[in-house]
Amino acid sequence: MLFDQKEFEHKIEETRLEKGLKLFIHNKLELINKKESTYTFLIHEKITGEISIKIKAGKILNYTCYCNAKNYCEHLAAANFHLQQEVLKFERSTKKKKTDGIKKTSKNKTLQKYQNSIKTITTAFATLPKLKQSQIAEIYKRINFELSGASALKQQFYFHLAIILELPKLTNFNYSENENVLSTFIKNSLKEVEISFAKGLNDGEKIAITEAANNTVRSQANFRTTIFSFLISRVSVLSKDKKELEFLKSQLKKRKQNRNRLDPIDRKVIVELQLSIMLSKLSDKIYSTKNYESTLELPIALAELEFCKGKNEKGFRVLQQYSESIKQLNINKYHDLIDEILIFAREKHNQKIEAEYLKEKFIYGFVIEEKELERYLEIEKDKAEQLIKELKTHSVFYTFEKLAVVLIRQNMLDELIEEIKKEKNKFRLLHKVVIQKFPDHDTQLITLYINHLVQAITDAKFPYFQEQIFNIAKLYFDKLSSDIRQKTLEILKQKLMYERHMLVYISQIYS
Repeated sequence: MLFDQKEFEHKIEETRLEKGLKLFIHNKLELINKKESTYTFLIHEKITGEISIKIKAGKILNYTCYCNAKNYCEHLAAANFHLQQEVLKFERSTKKKKTDGIKKTSKNKTLQKYQNSIKTITTAFATLPKLKQSQIAEIYKRINFELSGASALKQQFYFHLAIILELPKLTNFNYSENENVLSTFIKNSLKEVEISFAKGLNDGEKIAITEAANNTVRSQANFRTTIFSFLISRVSVLSKDKKELEFLKSQLKKRKQNRNRLDPIDRKVIVELQLSIMLSKLSDKIYSTKNYESTLELPIALAELEFCKGKNEKGFRVLQQYSESIKQLNINKYHDLIDEILIFAREKHNQKIEAEYLKEKFIYGFVIEEKELERYLEIEKDKAEQLIKELKTHSVFYTFEKLAVVLIRQNMLDELIEEIKKEKNKFRLLHKVVIQKFPDHDTQLITLYINHLVQAITDAKFPYFQEQIFNIAKLYFDKLSSDIRQKTLEILKQKLMYERHMLVYISQIYS
């Protein structure tokens, strides 16, 4: 015996596997004879030839190929890809012939196959504390090769399920030298599974996604990957089998959520709620959510069930309804709910909801992030001035800082200067403004600049930090004409008359 037919991808050299896969994908193989346990293929290359393979009980006993390669050749790989496809077709046909009333197995062999393939790839790297880019590239290359095989067999759904089950377990890829492609791979696989789910799954895929959900709660190690929250919410809607949902719920109770988690929302509670709600519907009962009315988990659980049913508008209505009551009860919880709503809005491509809650985040949050501001103004074109008015009227925290971000983004520097006049020690921001405005300046602006510089130097207290602040101001002073600079420095020295160290320092720089 040479090797087990199922293990051919691990026995044949990788470069030859890739060549064999290309031959298979481009239909360069033709099965010309099948006699007992021997298969003969015609290979259509520049030089056409034959390969014969003897197989018994899933074991490759021997083969002969026209290429006479010393090691296992690409033609053997291509033939095995072809035979793998034939075996799958046979399995599907025999399943159809089975009599009705026999319950289907809850395990999917195709999913298990790809899980094992990814485990084989990642096992060698699992014990390393930190992955290098070269190691990540190697994992990525090998997984991509597996994906091309899955695509050829039209089994991408199972492959992507296997990715989101197995790849997050390789936690050390988070500690690579740079941002890496494995995180992107997981995100893309989640997206592909979601697309397939939205289109509708066939019976095999339904069994596979249920098995995948069970897999995520089977052990604490699997549970820690957090993939359970994605899969269980979809299985809750998909499954009509009470026993399946009850089993999931019982397994979930055995798992413990990490107390030190950074996520302010308990994902375990969300899926427990979803399972309970769907189980009560299957039993024609009403599930009481009274104990969860003031939590973030309830609106997220209810909305996600609607999204999984394809009822996006209803899902967003649920979130909007609960967000208003939570805003009145707890502003910090409201911030967390806004972040969740924005995630859903982006996933569902709902720009109206996204813009609405970005503005809510600007008004009720602590800061305005530049990327989010860019996104808001991309959706709500020509609404910058309206946003400024609403910030002035309704902003709850750090109004000046948030206004400054918007005014700088819109290059409304004169309006920003007017706001700075109402504040104390905004030297660094004012410095940024005067540099942007230069050569436009006047006596009033320079006076304002000196006042904020003096405040900054005084507040710094220690000589080293005072010098650092003046070094920043020097960039502006050097731009001014010599006579204006001289007058400005004289005024500055008068205001710093009690900071003798700084008087000496300034005199040394501008002797």
